[in-house]
Amino acid sequence: MFRSFSALRHFSSKISAVSVTYCSFQATKSLFSCTVQPKHVQIRHFSNPLAPTSYRDLVGAVTGGRGGRGGRGRRKGGKKGKFDQKLLSLGRAKIRFPGLNAPLTPGTPLSVAGAAAKRRTDRAAGSRKVATEGDEDDGDGYDKEAAGQQRPRRNFLEGIPAMRGWSGKNWRGRSFGAPETAEGNVLNDFDSRVIELKRVANQTSAGKKRTAWALVVVGNKNGAAGFAVGKAQDTLPAMRKARNKAANFLHYVERCDDHTIYHDLKTKATKTNIIMHRAVEGTGLRCHRIIRAICEMIGVKDIHCKIIGSVNPLNIVRATFKGLGSQETHQQMADRTGRHVVEMRREMGMRPVVVASPKKETRHDNSISV
Repeated sequence: MFRSFSALRHFSSKISAVSVTYCSFQATKSLFSCTVQPKHVQIRHFSNPLAPTSYRDLVGAVTGGRGGRGGRGRRKGGKKGKFDQKLLSLGRAKIRFPGLNAPLTPGTPLSVAGAAAKRRTDRAAGSRKVATEGDEDDGDGYDKEAAGQQRPRRNFLEGIPAMRGWSGKNWRGRSFGAPETAEGNVLNDFDSRVIELKRVANQTSAGKKRTAWALVVVGNKNGAAGFAVGKAQDTLPAMRKARNKAANFLHYVERCDDHTIYHDLKTKATKTNIIMHRAVEGTGLRCHRIIRAICEMIGVKDIHCKIIGSVNPLNIVRATFKGLGSQETHQQMADRTGRHVVEMRREMGMRPVVVASPKKETRHDNSISV
């Protein structure tokens, strides 16, 4: 629609009224008559739309003035009526279309003009170039001697799950390095995983005090692991505090055959309930990603877990450490009951195998404890 009434009047058709005479002939036997009948006819005269002045006025009338933006005034970014004629010929992408803005010749493909497009094309061609026979090659198939070409960038975190994290570019699930003692000694045998990192705020009389809250788990992948919470003004100091603090609160978790738990168990922390099942070797960690990170730090390789209720990260960590720490080993069961512990495993053909014997005198009654 036109946005100015002046343009509307300028491009409206000029209407003029003229009188046209129509003659009717009537043939009779004796007379020949001519009757004059005047009629009022409208004739419209349109302006030439291809004229340069008319085109510029039309563009100025459409692009300028108010309207079309909810009554918020004139659009920003240019004066009223300003129009770049180059955009009609090439456009912002600077693509030449044969027959439209380029000469029409047989076999002419679409071409992209501009130095930036040429650099992109050359860079793509250079990255696909491989080393020829006899040239120096570092094993990755890229020619170092290609003049003027830049080595293609690589994602070094692509094949490292501990550095890539769970999702996106946040710190959740990523390794934060080995913890340090108060004296500054680095515990190289330990590694860490960031479980949760978020921003929290505390309302005070002076306003909101914003801090970073981090939950980190550390472990040596051989049974020793711990967790802690750190708070600071920024994210990195908060994670550093949690990592170093977790090294001072370690738990030792017993593992059956160094790959799984001793028995099925249930654990709970507030509204979070976790059911853990023992698994045979090769099953893997079929559990929540937080439990999987904890099991990796402990050294558990095969387990199956199910969470019922709340999935709060801190409650999951607490329930997992509580359940893993409440296991009863075969030797502890034998000492408690005073009987031999016999186990029947599916991978061993369900044959009974004595896995532990009591250290004290064995009971000889006929009761059986399971």
